[in-house]
Amino acid sequence: MSKLYFLTAKHVVDGILATGAALSNIFVDFNYQSTSCNTSTVTTPYFYTIKNIIASNSLTDFALLELDSYPEDCMLTYA
Repeated sequence: MSKLYFLTAKHVVDGILATGAALSNIFVDFNYQSTSCNTSTVTTPYFYTIKNIIASNSLTDFALLELDSYPEDCMLTYA
């Protein structure tokens, strides 16, 4: 199975790690909706933990993270 990556801001990852949380305690969620997002639908998000930081840079504030597991087919991820 291919690896799946998630791109985010480095300051977000740094802020979480600064609290003493382990990398495996960081998770991303997909398909999140709530009534505060101008919709009447509330969905259950899908959570995935982070396996590894592949690359990051403070100057450009990015972090490329590898997910620990592959999202469900319904998540409409792009490979």
